[in-house]
Amino acid sequence: MSYYFKRINLKSWFLTCLISLFGINSSFTQSYPFELPDSIIASISVNTKIHEPFNNKLLSVNIDWPAKYYKKEGYNHPQAQAFIKEFNPVSIRWPQGVWANFYDWEVDGRRRYDDNNNREFIEAIEKHPELEYGFDGFKKLHDELNFDVLWTFNLNYDSIDKTINRLRDREAKGFNISHIELGNEQFWKSQTGSRTNTAEKYTEVAQSISQALKAEKSTLKLGIPLSWRRGADGSSFNHDDYNKTLTADTSYFDAIIVHRYVHLDRGEPIVSDASYQEILTSRVQLQKDVNYCRSFAPNKPVWLSEWGVSCGKYAASYLGMADAYLYLFENQDVYEYANWFQINGTNIFFNTKQSATGEFNYTTTGFGAVYEILRDVFQNSTLLETKISTHQLVPDSDALISRAVVKDEKIIVFAVNKTSQSVPLKLKFNNKIYKKSFKHESLKFKNLEEDRTFEFNTIPLIEEKYKGKTIILPPYSINKISNLKI
Repeated sequence: MSYYFKRINLKSWFLTCLISLFGINSSFTQSYPFELPDSIIASISVNTKIHEPFNNKLLSVNIDWPAKYYKKEGYNHPQAQAFIKEFNPVSIRWPQGVWANFYDWEVDGRRRYDDNNNREFIEAIEKHPELEYGFDGFKKLHDELNFDVLWTFNLNYDSIDKTINRLRDREAKGFNISHIELGNEQFWKSQTGSRTNTAEKYTEVAQSISQALKAEKSTLKLGIPLSWRRGADGSSFNHDDYNKTLTADTSYFDAIIVHRYVHLDRGEPIVSDASYQEILTSRVQLQKDVNYCRSFAPNKPVWLSEWGVSCGKYAASYLGMADAYLYLFENQDVYEYANWFQINGTNIFFNTKQSATGEFNYTTTGFGAVYEILRDVFQNSTLLETKISTHQLVPDSDALISRAVVKDEKIIVFAVNKTSQSVPLKLKFNNKIYKKSFKHESLKFKNLEEDRTFEFNTIPLIEEKYKGKTIILPPYSINKISNLKI
């Protein structure tokens, strides 16, 4: 979990007062935040001879269980078990977020073992010693579903012996551990212990833990947390010196961990044009901040183990999410993991309600809908080289984005139209214009402010009906083009 600072948002307060006082309609239709030409066309060129396997770990997630519904049992709760079986995750981070820094694997709960000032986390930890994360339930699910796990180990308190015993215990219980995060966001002092509360202390502990883990299992991949905050580009905090200290020696880790949320005007009554612009081109900010972190360890891959894109529950967020995911898919040589944060909180995939009789009901949010479409197209696929020619919103971010894949021996084209215009799409395969039949399905929105929910455990695509043979991408749409005869 990222470290949030509470503040009085004067802009939000002022706008809310205006809306209440004068009855201003906060759901007015937003004009498109970029200047567009009178018409846009797009041409997609696919080379089926250049391809690479898709990395399913880019569809990884963080999962927490709201105590309101799941009491204090976590994965042990019967409904959590049923939910995960329905969701059938690709990869899960365990444990998720800040709590990994306080997770005692021997008691399956949160603990503090020193007097370091953990600020707002102290009460949540010390008032709920009975809370369990449900490792037994997690193991049971893993035995059945065999999902991948990105592990986060506790550097605040666990000795070398306790760390090695954890590795041995988990492997004896059926987990083939391959990737371990050496703590979570240790650049925030509130998440550290007294032995990790400076960059120098953390580095010393991480080096010793790394050496012991590698001696126990040489194939392990270990990651360290760096911060994108450098006193600019959206943050007044500067962790540059922290990053330099951790990476002065690069031999003790195999990857860098980055947590980047492209969050703008979330919770605001009105989203600004500037925020819409950045959300729709979220890949640009993501790339800039990750490149900064990579400058400290240029040859190390990135584990984006927490991330999200949002300006609130609006279509703009869902389109920006799709844009960022495609950026990750285009850069598989850089990104090994991408764990959305998280399916039951922050940028949630599912709304949960419990009836008076105790029955659980779920609906899928816009975030969840985009994710399910991405899984439907990309999971277990082969990526094909895909080039697009169309209008640019800003440098390095096109108005339309696309990627072709082979899945189940069939070619599928995934495309996102982030604009307010219907866009004709020309398809070319191996330099030949495609003129045959196709099936076109889409998820589309009326405007950037629209929010919709969908039936749980479905792929929310509707087939587009055609009279001609030209593919037309609707405004504000996420598209799947299949049944192609190549």
